[in-house]
Amino acid sequence: MRPARVNSIKKVCEDTYIIQAELIDPLPIVPKPFQFFMIWIPRVEELPMSIADLRDDTVSFLFRVRGKGTRALASLKNNSFIGLKGPLGKGLNIKPNTKILAIAGGIGIAPIPYLVRVSRSLHSKVHILWGVKRGSEIFSLENTFDLGNLGISIATEDCSIGFCGTVIDLAQKVLEIENFDDVIFVGPNPMLKEACLRFQRLNPWVSLETIVKCGIGFCGSCSLPPTPYLLCVDGPVFRCSQVIDYLLNYT
Repeated sequence: MRPARVNSIKKVCEDTYIIQAELIDPLPIVPKPFQFFMIWIPRVEELPMSIADLRDDTVSFLFRVRGKGTRALASLKNNSFIGLKGPLGKGLNIKPNTKILAIAGGIGIAPIPYLVRVSRSLHSKVHILWGVKRGSEIFSLENTFDLGNLGISIATEDCSIGFCGTVIDLAQKVLEIENFDDVIFVGPNPMLKEACLRFQRLNPWVSLETIVKCGIGFCGSCSLPPTPYLLCVDGPVFRCSQVIDYLLNYT
């Protein structure tokens, strides 16, 4: 567990926040996109969160307030301390000079800024599709993470911004006219199941969600039956073909 000092906490929209924390000791390795940390909130609990961004020794997490732990995280003050265990999971290996389509549903957008930063360092390009139920859930990723022009397309189910419909429908339209070296879906498991079924021929990547307690494969809380995988050590990123049985059973 590594101590980190909270530099800032900011509400970016509705019940969604970004927290930036400075690591007291540098990480021994450079994390891969979609790896995560267990965040220890003193006297509260540990929470798994994907890396939203990492610059120098400052790590950012983007999260939605859903329960006791995330409420406590959102209420922390500047200069307070948290503990970070990680980076955990396998993450995604980005190949140089490739074109990636990242499709995010809701707070599934959280790991995408770091994906963009790492991909750019390897001269790879990420096109982002972001879908939400209501336009009020949208905020500027470019300004929040200082990433410049992202080439992002928005889908809203209330038809208030961008494409009218789900991000899966938008992805289908994009994939009908453009080819990508890699495709990854990030969001709630029902969305991932639909993506795996609809785009079976592509066998895309999916970044799964489940209960994670220890983060290191001991407790078994993040098992993905009937597959042999644990999310915390084998994922959270899998090919659809690896986890489709889990998604079909889960939902």
